[in-house]
Amino acid sequence: MHSVSSQPSLTLWTLMASDIAWRIHLRLGFYLSLAAFLVYYLRGTDWRGLEELDLQPTVLLAIVPFSLASRFLQPLAWAVLIRDYGARPPRYPQLTLIHATSWLARYIPGKLAWLGGKVLFGSRYGVDVRVLAITSVAEAGIQMATGLALAFLLFVLAGEVGRVSPRLRFFSVVALCTVSVALLPPVFNAVVARLQALVDRQASTVEHRLSFGAVLSVGTLYLLIHGLGALPLFYLLKLVYVPLTLAHLTYVTAASLLAGAVGALAVFAPSGLGVREGVLIVLLGVVMPKEVTVVAVLLLRLWGIAMDLLFYAMAMILDRARPEILESS
Repeated sequence: MHSVSSQPSLTLWTLMASDIAWRIHLRLGFYLSLAAFLVYYLRGTDWRGLEELDLQPTVLLAIVPFSLASRFLQPLAWAVLIRDYGARPPRYPQLTLIHATSWLARYIPGKLAWLGGKVLFGSRYGVDVRVLAITSVAEAGIQMATGLALAFLLFVLAGEVGRVSPRLRFFSVVALCTVSVALLPPVFNAVVARLQALVDRQASTVEHRLSFGAVLSVGTLYLLIHGLGALPLFYLLKLVYVPLTLAHLTYVTAASLLAGAVGALAVFAPSGLGVREGVLIVLLGVVMPKEVTVVAVLLLRLWGIAMDLLFYAMAMILDRARPEILESS
């Protein structure tokens, strides 16, 4: 049974959602922190490596739709999980803006801002904050598990599993198994029920249930999302290293997915900065010269930031074009 109590008690969860002054301060702190860390990162970037690149505008424009499509599909995955808990998600324009805003929060050290942003901004539309928190964690887990699983499948297809160091391979397999087991509905639901009892003792009994159908649906959608990111990745790398061919597509996609998942596991690194790049430099060194990989990884990171900001800007335009009345400001 997928049900959520309509009258949760006034505990930490509901106070966060209902106290307007508290929420205003949280939003202000959220945006200031995001701006500060983005400026800090960009100021510390060595731009000299990009000066000699022939950044072909035609190629860049051609891959923008793929980069954006992978981002615009993610709110649909979250909506599936919210509905699975018997709640009504905000309309797509509003859900997309919530997702785009919290997606930028990955650049703030720690993962709390990323997940907390979805709760903070989603609660404005009357969705139970517990549902927002639980589904956000589930979505993040499914995103990571599908990324790791697809990465290993592509490494096998490319015949390059041996290129991954034994230590990284062991760490990634343990992470994949741990996250996959945690996402099994009986396990996930039991853990959620236990945590809720510890955090929110005064709350009325709430039946939170994640279903196998929702996990499979969201997992399938994320496999598509990961696939859409393959072409932009390949053509950006080809701008840096022209000899790269489509025969390398499987390997570089696997390398990117694995690096992204490992970066996500680096809890205190903003958006996996440093960790993701380090893994990518090593793995891409198999198909391009070592000195080129540093420039390639820098270009990938800057492209990711540019697409995240464009995604946010387009989500704001979409939200204003089709506004929804908020339950509270």
